[in-house]
Amino acid sequence: MTNTFRKIYKKTGNSGTSSDYQLVGNVGVNGVELDIMKGSSSSAAGEIGLVPKPAAGSSNRYLRCDGTWSVPPDTNTTYKLSDFGITATAAEINKLDGLTASKTELNYTDGVTSNIQTQINSIKNKLGNIKEIGFKSKSVNTSGSGTINAIATISELISNPNASNNNTWVYAFNAHQEANPTYIITTSLRANGQILIYTNESFTQNMRVNIIAFYFG
Repeated sequence: MTNTFRKIYKKTGNSGTSSDYQLVGNVGVNGVELDIMKGSSSSAAGEIGLVPKPAAGSSNRYLRCDGTWSVPPDTNTTYKLSDFGITATAAEINKLDGLTASKTELNYTDGVTSNIQTQINSIKNKLGNIKEIGFKSKSVNTSGSGTINAIATISELISNPNASNNNTWVYAFNAHQEANPTYIITTSLRANGQILIYTNESFTQNMRVNIIAFYFG
């Protein structure tokens, strides 16, 4: 070995000769004398030894297995969304920025096949300019009076005094089909505000009816 440090001496005199130094012992590990460490290679193991002296200006180096002081490799890696199996673009994902809806709320749109606002506008156009909606559930009894019966007046559902058969749509239906053996076929509104129902047969008992009215103004 070169640059081998085999022995340790201590100074005992000042004569300026080698006799001023007394041998203390040999340097080594497990009987092997120490030298500067020998690095390993792809085919051979290294040897134990002293750490080699780092050069000035090499404060950012680390000691490698091959015995050299080296700059750490750049392990920063740039990943793409596709590396994680994501097919969306960053712009598409950023559309969710600021989203506050929950998973449950988002699932409300399940099954929607076209623009929701367009559908709402279409429904609004079909309904027209609705000013008031009224609903009433009541029990009626016109037993034996026939299949055409006045069961309510429009003022019971719509508060606007101008409601009439010219600007109001009304519909009545059985509240309990099994409890009412008599069935409502159609509904109409008289000019005097009476709501009529047409049934398949005469009443034989009390009948609960639900009525809904739309006033268009």
